[in-house]
Amino acid sequence: MTSVTLAKQPAARPGLLIDTGRVAALYQKGEGETLLVSFAPRQERPSIWGQGFLSRFGVSLLGLADYHASWFPERDMAQVLPALEAVLASHRRVVLYGFSMGAYAALKYGARLRADVTLAFSPQFSIEPGQVGHFDHRRSRLFFRPELHDGMRVTPGDMAGQVLLFLDPLFREDARHAALIGEAGPVARVPTPFSRHDSIRFAVNAGLVERLLREALGQGGVDEGRARRLRRERRLLCPDYARSVAELLDRRFGPEAGLWLLEHALAAGNDAPALHLERAQRLLDEARVAEAEAALSPLPDELKPAQQAVLADVLRRLALHTGQDAPDPPGFPAGDPLWAETAAFIRQRRLPGEWVLAPRAFASLLDDCVSALPEDVAPDWTVLRKSAMAGLGHPRLRDLARNATPVFANAEFVVWVRQPGFGMVDLRGTPEVRAMLRDVEGMWGFHGG
Repeated sequence: MTSVTLAKQPAARPGLLIDTGRVAALYQKGEGETLLVSFAPRQERPSIWGQGFLSRFGVSLLGLADYHASWFPERDMAQVLPALEAVLASHRRVVLYGFSMGAYAALKYGARLRADVTLAFSPQFSIEPGQVGHFDHRRSRLFFRPELHDGMRVTPGDMAGQVLLFLDPLFREDARHAALIGEAGPVARVPTPFSRHDSIRFAVNAGLVERLLREALGQGGVDEGRARRLRRERRLLCPDYARSVAELLDRRFGPEAGLWLLEHALAAGNDAPALHLERAQRLLDEARVAEAEAALSPLPDELKPAQQAVLADVLRRLALHTGQDAPDPPGFPAGDPLWAETAAFIRQRRLPGEWVLAPRAFASLLDDCVSALPEDVAPDWTVLRKSAMAGLGHPRLRDLARNATPVFANAEFVVWVRQPGFGMVDLRGTPEVRAMLRDVEGMWGFHGG
């Protein structure tokens, strides 16, 4: 058995073997007699998909890229495959690796590439409307061209060697493709639950890709049972999986079970910012303010834009629980689309004589609104700014939760009305309003549902 260790030296630059104008093949010489073939998913230029990661294995790389999303048509591959013969002849073992469109091609051309092992992540059986259009009409509509794709389906004899097919069995589209592929030849399925089409991300996060590639490159085969065991043992390292299971436990057993699952995933070594942020939100739902604040300490200094938005919401909720309001930037709200959108919603629906309670700066956008009223006076409309809830006062918030209906929400405001008019929808069940009501309940022991 040959062991494969990650290379420490930088690899040589890949050279172009052939480019048909749609499909390109690039080769990077490495050590040993094993060839790792990377089939790219959709990408816009000829390059070896995953080159930075795959080069670390030290073996030779062959990258096949269809940079026009034409699904590696037979017309082009008839030119490409002969150009690869010299490379294939100089290697004793061949491992194929691909995702989505690339996984389809790895299966379709596996035998002609003399594959020993194929790792296929969320592959398609075909994009022919007559074969898959009844369940995958999007790809058929966007990419199918009869002159390129008639007869493109995976057929008996296309695949070779050991085939591991990774998919989310609950994602109907990929499950149907996998069933048809299974009819064309023997495949071993490795479930990647709750990943939908992104099985490759599940496998990377769980450490499956590196381990299985090392095993395939070193031994010429993969222990399928061990692959499934690794998937079970390491699935909590996938943030999307952990969050999805937490939501499932919420529905079945209550929020304590979901919070337990997130904490279990973090303890298992899943240090994803998304999980820390989710845990902080859930702790705030339980009014565990100090713990929620501490849950933010492991976050890195730089977050993705979507994570920054969640962090901003957590910080807003923390400020609310400590009785603080965020100050307005200079010049607010001039030109701010969220303020303008909220004012327009009320302006189009308010009846003559109805009072609007809103932040002081709203007076520049909406006539006849006030920023304060006696506690015993109930406004017809209330504009509640998410970052300034504490300033409205506990009695007013409790009264809203009891006696008003949320009918509008955006990233900055929730608008409540005493007597909703025709066509106004109760938004009490939406995530932003549910979070607001949980905050009211957590701080003052009242649930407005």
